[in-house]
Amino acid sequence: MLRRIALAFCAVALLLTLPSAEARAAAVRWTNAAGGNWSVTTNWSTGAVPAATDTAVFDLAGTYTVTVNPTTLTIAGLRISGAASGVQTVSAASGRTLTFNGPVIVGAQGVLTLGGATVNGTGGYTVDGTCNLTNQSLPNALTLNGTLVVNGTCTQSGALTVNSGATLRIAGTASLNGQLTVANGFTNNGTIELTSSGAATAATLAVTNGTLTNAAGASIQSLAGSGGARNLTAKLDNQGTITVAQALTTNKASVAHTNGGTINLTTGDYTIVISGTGHSFTTTGTINVPVGRTITFQGGVTGGLNQ
Repeated sequence: MLRRIALAFCAVALLLTLPSAEARAAAVRWTNAAGGNWSVTTNWSTGAVPAATDTAVFDLAGTYTVTVNPTTLTIAGLRISGAASGVQTVSAASGRTLTFNGPVIVGAQGVLTLGGATVNGTGGYTVDGTCNLTNQSLPNALTLNGTLVVNGTCTQSGALTVNSGATLRIAGTASLNGQLTVANGFTNNGTIELTSSGAATAATLAVTNGTLTNAAGASIQSLAGSGGARNLTAKLDNQGTITVAQALTTNKASVAHTNGGTINLTTGDYTIVISGTGHSFTTTGTINVPVGRTITFQGGVTGGLNQ
């Protein structure tokens, strides 16, 4: 009996001392402060590009951009974090297939730019710095503490966490509308911006299933930008503040919207489309509609307005 207990104890002790997959991965560091192409072997600390079991690390001080030029890339993880100064950017365009089988970490001084690359793997994303997406799909969970900028048509299939102090910016450009489709409901504890630049292009946040909750202290801002439509295609639970500086439409059939926070119309009008089975808009909060602005309910509403 004592021998069995001792063996069990040894097995547990062995498990506790085994490193995680991330810890076992070798850290291969970028060494060229001028930036350059990923595939150049002399740019890496080992004299070779990171392999499938390696974590690529960008912690070299300086402002530079590294372009992922291989058509196929598989690594154990990606870390753009820890540099003493400067801004470190890693960029991958369309035509690239990236497999991250461990965490993708973008530190406060880091920038990850993905422009239509195919992204696979098991790794989740933590963004403390900036992540730029253009016509991009992400398959796994994303935790946002910094800034996420969405241009073109993008999708987030994994869980989305927007923490206090974070900014989710969906922006039309001179040639593209901006749209982010999130598979499942999430809570915004930071700031969501719908905007545009360069042309009157649309900015849309769509949530396929579940509820978009704007938490107390958080904000959703429909910004004027360079004009264009602003859309929330989601079941909305507003406990924070929604500011409408550019015409905004909330439209998702057969859902019950609620407002327990504040909706401020400043220089834009707001249209809430009430349609489908069991669809409603209930407000126990405040809706401020100044002279010259209009809020339109296409359907039924309960509650009241401050004007």
